[in-house]
Amino acid sequence: MAKKDTKRYLNQLRTYQFIIDHKLAELYRLETMATKTTVALQGDRVQTSPSDKLSEAMAKIVDLKDEIAEGYNEYIEKRRVIMGQIESLEDDEYKKVLILRYDECLPFDKMPERLSMSRRTVFRIHDKALDAFEKEFLMPRG
Repeated sequence: MAKKDTKRYLNQLRTYQFIIDHKLAELYRLETMATKTTVALQGDRVQTSPSDKLSEAMAKIVDLKDEIAEGYNEYIEKRRVIMGQIESLEDDEYKKVLILRYDECLPFDKMPERLSMSRRTVFRIHDKALDAFEKEFLMPRG
């Protein structure tokens, strides 16, 4: 297995976060549009078109909230597994680098400051951490 496969595995957290954030933005957009929709009543005559649109918008909002909840539950479970794997690595420096990179989504250029080490050292530790993670969790045993 290559380092790119290990990165892809760890980046699942980032992907879940991105998808959830995207759906939350869509939910906000739908809720904003729904609150701007008004039902116009004229005398005894009821206009059904705006009401139908509001009902459709509300149905979409409910469905999207369900999708977000489902995605969030999947993310929590995946994060529990991956973070457990990272935390079980023996080297504390490996843990720190992998957590900052894949859980906190911290870019490499911000990591030296957070870890009080050089950029070169961050890359070296990241490379070794990926090897250790791959060997421990992703390589077939036998």
